[in-house]
Amino acid sequence: MCSQLIQRYNSKLKVGAIDIDLYCHNVKNKDQLEELELLLKNFRKTRRAVEILDSTHHAVCRSYCNFNEHNRLLNILEKRIEFGIFPDDYFYNYLMDHWLTQGD
Repeated sequence: MCSQLIQRYNSKLKVGAIDIDLYCHNVKNKDQLEELELLLKNFRKTRRAVEILDSTHHAVCRSYCNFNEHNRLLNILEKRIEFGIFPDDYFYNYLMDHWLTQGD
């Protein structure tokens, strides 16, 4: 699915917020996280970036937490302008709960 989205970017076809959201919710392995970062960066550079869904932010968080990639998630949060991930209170509460239950 990611390769299809990247091809759509390269051929100047529209990629919507729903496409990005669906990909974020379907991350199945750790290797897809790098592709996810690339998609987020590319989508952020488009005019349609303002259409990003709230569920996308949460899906990104859950994906990184599921694979224990906390440093990469913190990097995304530090560069939120570049990636277009702007967390809300629920997002931060989820992170705190996740890290506290892991004793981190």
